[in-house]
Amino acid sequence: MRTIPVRVAAKTRETDDVVRLELEATNAFALPTFDAGAHINITIRPGLARAYSLCNAPGDGDRYMIAVQRARTSRGGSATLCEQTEVGDTILISEPLNTVRLVDAKRTLLFAYGIGIAPVLSMVATLARRDTSFEIHYCARSVRHAPFLPFLRAAAYAQSVRTYFGNDGDGPWFDATSALGMPDGDKHAYACGPAHFTAHVVQAAAAAGWNVSHVHPEHFSQDNTERLRNREFDVKIASTGHVYRVPADLSVCAALARHDVRIPTSCGDGVCGTCTTKILEGTVEHRDFYLTSRERAMNALFTPCCSRAVTDLLVLDL
Repeated sequence: MRTIPVRVAAKTRETDDVVRLELEATNAFALPTFDAGAHINITIRPGLARAYSLCNAPGDGDRYMIAVQRARTSRGGSATLCEQTEVGDTILISEPLNTVRLVDAKRTLLFAYGIGIAPVLSMVATLARRDTSFEIHYCARSVRHAPFLPFLRAAAYAQSVRTYFGNDGDGPWFDATSALGMPDGDKHAYACGPAHFTAHVVQAAAAAGWNVSHVHPEHFSQDNTERLRNREFDVKIASTGHVYRVPADLSVCAALARHDVRIPTSCGDGVCGTCTTKILEGTVEHRDFYLTSRERAMNALFTPCCSRAVTDLLVLDL
């Protein structure tokens, strides 16, 4: 994947644990264009990259804007960007990638929790330009945990923004069923945020009879509570014939990296698809949010950052 050097043009604190970074080209050429909902992978250091949603309007060819939430148990990505990266620094990014695309619809409902508002901002810019009907339902733990809240309250479309805060009494808590309303062939819904939040929206839509193709979740992390108990297994590298043990407490990517077999990764949670690898032999328990149901059923690809083997041996096309 081609990398692009960019310069940090601005760094702004949105909340206690969220930083907004504005990135600009390091030369006279405009940055690649992107569509609403796109993300970029940022190289933190060799072998470590992280995915961040672009939250500015598509068409801003001279800059990218991202929001980075400092994870409590950061594996190096968010801590580096929040605490060590400064204005003027040069970082490497990928070209924009898109796993959730904005569909043309007469009415669009946008659901976000916390940092999940980042891709929604890009989507709203596109919808406003199209002059189509939309509504934002923005949830957060509290007002002080809600990045971009002042921006949304001052926006021209502020009357289309509904806010829900869980523990400070500012507004009712979120009821996805009520917010979704009845299904409609010309209405689409997008849910961005942690897995438990997007699952709540998806389940409410299913219960209300929504067409599954009209509900678009974008998960920002894997829900560990739904994972099955890990087991050990072996991985064989087809190109060399070498076999490596994957212990229960390591992912395939992490286990192979110990032997200098490196698979490019970004999110580490089966969200972005960067690490997708071809399976030549063996069966996988899919734990990702990236592959389609059909792709999982075919058992030809898997995401080694989180998915694991059901069989004792996996042979990978590496």
